[in-house]
Amino acid sequence: MNSTALKQPVKPTVYKEPAERNAGLGFASSILNGNTIEGGLRSLTYKSIYALKLVEELDTMRNALIQPTPELLRISEFDVISLERVQQLHSEIEEVKNAKTARNHANDEKILQFNLSLDTELDTNKLVSEQYSSEVKKYYLDMIPDMNVSFNNSTHSVTKIKCPVDITRMEDVEGFDKSIYERAAERRELEEKKRQEEEALRILEEERKRQEAEAAQAAQAAQAAADLVVAETADTRMHLDEDYLSYSASPSMDQLSPVVQDSPYLQAQSPY
Repeated sequence: MNSTALKQPVKPTVYKEPAERNAGLGFASSILNGNTIEGGLRSLTYKSIYALKLVEELDTMRNALIQPTPELLRISEFDVISLERVQQLHSEIEEVKNAKTARNHANDEKILQFNLSLDTELDTNKLVSEQYSSEVKKYYLDMIPDMNVSFNNSTHSVTKIKCPVDITRMEDVEGFDKSIYERAAERRELEEKKRQEEEALRILEEERKRQEAEAAQAAQAAQAAADLVVAETADTRMHLDEDYLSYSASPSMDQLSPVVQDSPYLQAQSPY
């Protein structure tokens, strides 16, 4: 029996489509399940608004349950605001409240007429006439003789004003507080000094380690040389013992090794 005939085709998975009754517009759960088919862009907008509200409510609850870390203000009543300063401010406020300003209503009406006439001049002629300019000059020069009033009918004008105080640096400003910059300079100087000290200590430590390494290498070389001398001495002694035994039995220089033949001790003892 053919086994392939028993195999059935695999059916595709059928996913449930979201519906209005399952996730309504603006419902908070639709923010989590990502359901956007029921409303499209409108639903996304509602979900964004509700998500923002949820975040704000979460922050509110967190601040109510967990108090945030208090931050100290740069200006406090202990170091800047003194009792004399508070009394001075109260007195100034009272003076402003009790001050009676004598308003010149005739002056206000005259200025209003000038403004209306200026609008008319600009609407009709697009320029300021000589008559209007002379009236304005006369009016203000009578009140303030030192005032300079000019009409040039230009779109704009740039006048260079000479500053009475020559300020090229921020230190030139009167009453400038440079303590913060001085403290910053001192802090940078201390940090640089500390860095130099650490660098000097690091160099000394590296030099000490280098000297220790060189000393260890020299000791190893000396030990190796001593071991080599000991080995050579032992080897020579062994040859001397063997050859001496042979020489004692049959004293012939030809039977000795070249090392023993060159030995001054054996040459002194030999009768040849």
